[in-house]
Amino acid sequence: MEKSLGNTIEPRDLVSKFGLDAVRYYFLKEIDFGKDGDFFEKRFIEIVNANLANIIGNSTMIDLVV
Repeated sequence: MEKSLGNTIEPRDLVSKFGLDAVRYYFLKEIDFGKDGDFFEKRFIEIVNANLANIIGNSTMIDLVV
């Protein structure tokens, strides 16, 4: 990625589109601290949906049943 090529990601744009918690979760889970990593929006959405939305949704349903 290079700013001059225009292929960088603006963190503020990610946060405004997806929310701070989802962005934090993804980067902490997927990219090793202090290392470079790849970002693909499709992968981001898959990870957040699989690990946050589904788990939280399932937990909510369990609370409703109990």
